[in-house]
Amino acid sequence: MNMKTITVALTMSALAFLGGYSISQSVEDAPKPKARELIRQSLKEKVDGKAARVTLVEVQLPPGADGSPHRHPGPVIGYVLEGDVEIQVDDGPVTTYHTGETFYEPAMALHKVSRNPSKTKPARLLAYLLTADDVTTLVLPAD
Repeated sequence: MNMKTITVALTMSALAFLGGYSISQSVEDAPKPKARELIRQSLKEKVDGKAARVTLVEVQLPPGADGSPHRHPGPVIGYVLEGDVEIQVDDGPVTTYHTGETFYEPAMALHKVSRNPSKTKPARLLAYLLTADDVTTLVLPAD
């Protein structure tokens, strides 16, 4: 696999990981989210007796970006680098997280809402995901 193929695969994985964001504008003029996998590291330590891996993704959310409901096979910790992000996990309240704040999603929880509520300002976040080392899909459909 060449470097271009790996870069494209990592970008697609990162976008899928955060729910396949959709923008509520026409396809032609819709801004696109940019996701960048920063690290995917196998760990020496085991989790529940299994080899584990941590993945870190930076996501840039353009104004109005809105993610699809999804689940993750491992727990997620998010850190808002810039802007505001609205998150709802399972039947919890929709909560707005601001720059410098963190949020948590348990493994397999339903991430119902993930959006940038601003119509004018972008948002950026880091998402840390802990999984078994053999996991190949970082995002699962809501159903």
